[in-house]
Amino acid sequence: DRLTRLKEEQVDIALRIGPMSDPGLIARRLRPTALITVAAPAYLARRGTPRSPADLQGHDCLVLTTPDGKPRPWLFAHGAQPMPARLLIDAAPLLVDALLDGLGIGQLFDFMAEPLLRAGRLVDVMPATAAPGLPVHAVCAPGRRASPRVRAAFSAFADAFSPRS
Repeated sequence: DRLTRLKEEQVDIALRIGPMSDPGLIARRLRPTALITVAAPAYLARRGTPRSPADLQGHDCLVLTTPDGKPRPWLFAHGAQPMPARLLIDAAPLLVDALLDGLGIGQLFDFMAEPLLRAGRLVDVMPATAAPGLPVHAVCAPGRRASPRVRAAFSAFADAFSPRS
């Protein structure tokens, strides 16, 4: 969960979420994203299901932090909204674990939540409020794209990130 300096660190390929700001990198857009608000069925059984962002004020919100430690506002179709954080978390995999353990409600990228939603381990609590997220890109330094392993990785990432129906 950090910005790798591909050239200096001899990294072949990386995933970036957001706009591509380094014109010196080779990038392949893998997919757009959406941010969805989710919780475990056990949490919802215990605390009830919010129907609107305003309802979240009475819930245990699990909030990711920015790299400088500040809480990220949640994004909804109507715009950004700061949430009262019951727990601040600095890594998305930890957020997923906390959500699955029923500690509260959080926001995840759709590609992270989709398999858990299909398995019934998480519930999309306000589908109508989902917000467009940032695109996912696979990136590499110039000159590395010709490598067979980098080409194979680009293809594998494209397959893995293709939206499932």
